[in-house]
Amino acid sequence: MGLILRHFHYWNAGVMCWVDNYFLLPEYRNGNGARMLGFFRQRLKHMGVIKWHLSCKAHRDHSALFRAMGLKLSDHVFTQLL
Repeated sequence: MGLILRHFHYWNAGVMCWVDNYFLLPEYRNGNGARMLGFFRQRLKHMGVIKWHLSCKAHRDHSALFRAMGLKLSDHVFTQLL
């Protein structure tokens, strides 16, 4: 599931997607996660999206998968409950 819109700070940069969540049952993983995200990426391209943003939880690090798919690390995000 992702949010597709223009960037708040760079309005003229084009339409982008912020992926909010993705999930596969454990018995369907084993390479299917990359296929699922690859399919999603192709659909975004078809829709005219110029950039997508993917993230993962620190305790469930998917950065190796993201790097293998050609994504680049661009931000470190920190959170705090208030």
